[in-house]
Amino acid sequence: MNSLCFTLTERVPQLLEADQCTLYLVDNKHKELWTLSGGVQIRIPIDKGIAGITATKGEIVNIPDAYKDDRWGGQDFDKKSGYHTKSILCLPIKEETDQGETRIVGVLQLINKAGGPFDLGDCNLLEGFLGICAGIISSSQLFNQSSGRERKGTEFSDLDGTSAAAQKMQAMPTFAEGAEDDSDEDDGDF
Repeated sequence: MNSLCFTLTERVPQLLEADQCTLYLVDNKHKELWTLSGGVQIRIPIDKGIAGITATKGEIVNIPDAYKDDRWGGQDFDKKSGYHTKSILCLPIKEETDQGETRIVGVLQLINKAGGPFDLGDCNLLEGFLGICAGIISSSQLFNQSSGRERKGTEFSDLDGTSAAAQKMQAMPTFAEGAEDDSDEDDGDF
């Protein structure tokens, strides 16, 4: 989970040339979104701000000009901090449950893409990646502690006793170390 958080908050903004990136996790028990920032846990109501719209509606929010969008209320923060928010891209991190339902486990919010607003290509790139991340997030102890799941042994389980982490591990393909395909051996020709 730590590696995933680092990848999402540090590497994704580099990939999309964004100034900032925040990963919010959904806490359904307390109806909040939370994030870690500099070792401090920040919690906001699940229905507040752009991240809240994404978390409650499951929609991508792409704002090309924050100051022209009534949904964004960060003007006061910008004035206090000296930062100028231009564009915002907020995507839900969705997981398919065993019952075939979709639940939102997190939200990824990016701010200020260099060279202009975020585009459809940015959304498409991130949607596929976030689909993979959802399973990792939902099976992590950190997420399960904040989502009101009970602890059983060393794993967290849903209230019905089924371990989501165990189910995901069983469904994942296994790869033996060093079992690479040797058919493309390097014979020195390029």
